Amino acid sequence: LAELHAKTGELEDAIAQYRLAGDLDPSDPTALTRAAALLVAEQRFSVAAGYLERVLATHPNDGEALVLYGDVMARRGDKFTARKSYRRALASGRSVVLDASFAHQAQRLTVIEIGQASGADIHFIEAVCPEEVALERLAHRWRHRVATAAEPAASGAQAYDGRPELYAAQAAAWEPYD
Repeated sequence: LAELHAKTGELEDAIAQYRLAGDLDPSDPTALTRAAALLVAEQRFSVAAGYLERVLATHPNDGEALVLYGDVMARRGDKFTARKSYRRALASGRSVVLDASFAHQAQRLTVIEIGQASGADIHFIEAVCPEEVALERLAHRWRHRVATAAEPAASGAQAYDGRPELYAAQAAAWEPYD
């Protein structure tokens, strides 16, 4: 039933059904992990974190939950916990996709070191587009983020850096891939 609600865009009903399924069978992390994924899509990171912490309390090596928890922590600005969660996911044999700019060579080297320490293959994909396209996409994404924010506007360590007004500074600081 939760899947049907999710496919038809009835996300609150889907989340409620997943939560019920998780309560009925706490030995299966699937339902709560799927609920958390929907919550992440809705930018409800605090609630998603709670679901994932519940999963990880009983399934500490669940790769899917670890990756999603890392994503949640990264979006909340807790890079230390995100990194720790991604490391655990890699150690569990799970693939990890990090969606970030990695603008500086030092950042890329850190990812490579973590991956190598976990025995993982590391691949970077550099996507390039004209400046006007990038600015248009950032503006659209920022408007959507502000319009659909379910949590208070982030500040400090939680500040979202994908804003059009930051593009020029970020582009100037970009270090090319070797």
